[in-house]
Amino acid sequence: MRVPKRLLTAALVTTASLTLPISTSAAQGPVAETVSAPRAAAPCGGVASSPIFGVWGPAGRSSCSFLGSSASTKLTYTVWIPPGTQQSATVQVWGYTNGVGNWFSAGNIKSSTANTRVAVPWGNNAATPRIQVMSTNVGMANVSFSH
Repeated sequence: MRVPKRLLTAALVTTASLTLPISTSAAQGPVAETVSAPRAAAPCGGVASSPIFGVWGPAGRSSCSFLGSSASTKLTYTVWIPPGTQQSATVQVWGYTNGVGNWFSAGNIKSSTANTRVAVPWGNNAATPRIQVMSTNVGMANVSFSH
């Protein structure tokens, strides 16, 4: 089968879209479909806050769920307080032991420290990761996380 030259040159790749010839018609020539270029995946995570010193704030839920594939699956959280905010907090992250949800300590973090990473058991569970924060300074604490 011979492919017409105009059909071969009709495919145009740009940074914004991909145009592909998908069929031909004697009356209309090539018919093309434009498909958006793939975009980078949005990071999964969120924010949790504690309103005042010594009080656990409400759990901050991730923007994505996580699906464990086996009993030995672990989920790694990265938690941080934005630098320069002079905040500190005790952080707990959600995980599963033998199918039962539990809070696991991620330790005490400060705005002056680097990101803290903690891996917790997740197992063969499908759920939304979450964290809980208790301010350890006068005033509130905002903790961001990703997974």
